[in-house]
Amino acid sequence: MMNLMEHENSTNENNVEPTYMNPMQHISAGTYDRFTALLMMGRQKGIRISSINLAGIQMGDNVLEIGCGTGTLTILAKASAGPEGKVVGIDPLPQLIQGARKKAKKAKLDITFQAGLMEDIPFPDASFEVVLASFMIFHTDGAIRQKGFDEVHRVLKPGGKFLVVDTQIPSQGTKVTLADKLAIRLAGSAMFDNSLESLRPLLEASGFQSVQAGTMKYAIIGYMLSIK
Repeated sequence: MMNLMEHENSTNENNVEPTYMNPMQHISAGTYDRFTALLMMGRQKGIRISSINLAGIQMGDNVLEIGCGTGTLTILAKASAGPEGKVVGIDPLPQLIQGARKKAKKAKLDITFQAGLMEDIPFPDASFEVVLASFMIFHTDGAIRQKGFDEVHRVLKPGGKFLVVDTQIPSQGTKVTLADKLAIRLAGSAMFDNSLESLRPLLEASGFQSVQAGTMKYAIIGYMLSIK
């Protein structure tokens, strides 16, 4: 079986073509970062730190972020995994991968960023302790999600964790702050019409034994934490 480095070197990132329409397809790395900051209303650092804490990344863990964008969360994951941990980010959009590589180089961190799809993860079975998916899962349709969850389950080691963080419909009675309302207005209400709970049957069908759901500090952002 190939190790991670051998598999990375065998991947041709020019051949990655999503089977769905990515809404970020023509966005530049800089615009992507500005849009993300706008969506999170300046709370992006806290949201990402909370994501790392929820995933429980330990020193020496191998970590994969799917749909990594420009790599901001991946870089935080590397800080938790340390020099012995192998941290990788994949995304189908080459301009975002290039932006992520520049960030890692500037931070002097050994992180691999390469083109790749959730539904065809370019790594061997049981390669990672943790897989992250932040604000990307609802860019795919149901069939792609199911195939993608199958792939995540495949590349996780036994007992490995899969964390999905994304926008959601605020539950009834939940306090929605002014910042939340502004984010919904600026980004468009369609981005907040998702139900993370709808992912549960797909995750269970992929073989995840434990699926926990919750809301993060902000009512419009939730998570699903699944254990292989």
